[in-house]
This record gives sequence, C-alpha cells and structure tokens, in this order.
Amino acid sequence: MFISWSTNLLMPRPKNTDERREQIIDGLLKVMSSKGYEGATVHDIARAAKLSPGLVHYHFGNKREVLEGLMERLLDGHFAALDAAMAQAGNAALARLDAFIDQHLATGATANPHTLSAWVVLGAEAVTSKVVRARYAEGLAGLQERLVAVIADGQRRGELKGPPPDEAAAGILAAIEGFYVVAATARPLIPRGSAAATLRAMARGMLEPKRRS
Repeated sequence: MFISWSTNLLMPRPKNTDERREQIIDGLLKVMSSKGYEGATVHDIARAAKLSPGLVHYHFGNKREVLEGLMERLLDGHFAALDAAMAQAGNAALARLDAFIDQHLATGATANPHTLSAWVVLGAEAVTSKVVRARYAEGLAGLQERLVAVIADGQRRGELKGPPPDEAAAGILAAIEGFYVVAATARPLIPRGSAAATLRAMARGMLEPKRRS
C-alpha cells in the first residue's frame, strides 16, 4: 500500500555527475529514515552515500538543496505516473478517480513500493520542519489540483454530483494521507489490501449520482 510510485528511486544515470547526485540524494533518504531531516548532517549524508563530505558540497550547496533534489525526484516521477495512469483509464470520471487512488496507494502494476517510504518520512518531517513542510505542501497542492480537475470535469458532464470539486478533492486527499499516517505508525490496523478499495468506496459514496430505482 502507499505511494508506491511507479518511477524508481534510482533514476537513469547517464553521467558521473548525475550518478553522484543520485547517490547523495539516496544518502539523505537513508539518514532521514533514522535521524529525520533536521538531525541529518552533511557528514551523515556523505557516510550513507559512501562519498566524502567534499563531494556532497561539490554537487550540492547545502543540505536543503539535497532535500529539494529528493522532493523533485519523487514528485516529478509520481506526477508522471499518476497522469499516465489516469490517461490510460479513459474519459470516465470514476475510472480516472479509481486510477488516481490505485496509483497513489501503490496498488497498480507499475507501482514501486520503495518510494512510499520516502514520502512517509517526508510527511512526518513536514510536521516539524518548515523547510520540508513547504516542499511537501507543494506536492499536496499538485495532487489536489489533479483531483479537482477530474471531479470538476465529471460534474460538468453529469457523471458526478457534489460537493464542490475543491471540497471533494480535499476529503479524498486527506483520507489518503490519513492512511499513510496509520500505516506508518500502526500498520496492523489496516487490513491487507483494503486501503484502495475503501477509498474508492468513499469517493463513490460522496460523488457518484444515486441511481433511480
């Protein structure tokens, strides 16, 4: 379950510079899982990346730039995967919503579970770190924008009903993020494989027009 985003944490590495930058970003990710962002030092990142601190400073001006590289990697890959999944689902609004939920919770065939841990760690860091919070909020805004577009289009065509698109999108997004928090802190509380199905049912209950008997 989770943001098992389809793109791998390790991107294609055509140049030595790209490879080193990806190593450093991976190093930050490893350190954050145990020390958090605020607790991570450049020396910690270098050690985790198996590089010297000098190389970290050569490729990134500071720790914040490494974080921005990590967020850019995660968000660009995830947004591309979401857009592709929704496009493949066709024009029906409910089908596109299902594709969004499935991809975002990592149940699709192209989903990659490894990136979920990164998003969960960043979400936890966003609570206490203003730097992480700003970048995390940008990611959430991008996700909500996609949901609003799908819901608004479905309502215009009569496929979906109220509430207003921004309210419905906020509810779906908050439910997804809530699943992340529970899964990260009390995983056994969520029955295996139930998250996406539960969210699809919630979205339908809120947005699907009632059929006349």
